[in-house]
Amino acid sequence: MKLTNQNLFTSPLLPGVRPDGLLRMKAALKGNFASSLSDLLGIEYLVHWEKSCLSYFSTLPPESASTSPRAVHCPLGLRIIHNCKLDLSAAIESFLNASIAPNFVEAELFWPLMPACTEPVWVFRTRDFQHVIIGANSKQISTVSGLSVDP
Repeated sequence: MKLTNQNLFTSPLLPGVRPDGLLRMKAALKGNFASSLSDLLGIEYLVHWEKSCLSYFSTLPPESASTSPRAVHCPLGLRIIHNCKLDLSAAIESFLNASIAPNFVEAELFWPLMPACTEPVWVFRTRDFQHVIIGANSKQISTVSGLSVDP
């Protein structure tokens, strides 16, 4: 699933409407963890449109179901994403190639409104609270360790 102007900005849920861009894209897992696109149920989208925000969920193929878009409060601290080079499938592949963990419990794409962040980022969280951050355009990988709550 590539983030292109065709499928990111022209949604079947919003016929004839072209949102300004994506604010966040978060993967919904089928189980407790995932290691491939087939382990995902779908994607939760948060899009910016005419000074407001809409949220909706869409399943991944082979399923084809979606929720109706609903108005939500626009979050502070996020830039609008107009495009990015690394799609979800390629981001998962980059995560696995980094050999930090065999699977993840969260995956999302967003662009923090910070001077140091020059591109959208994919953020994967592992079961031991490692955060793997992948530049959505540069493909640069960095990690941040967190505290584990597992016994």
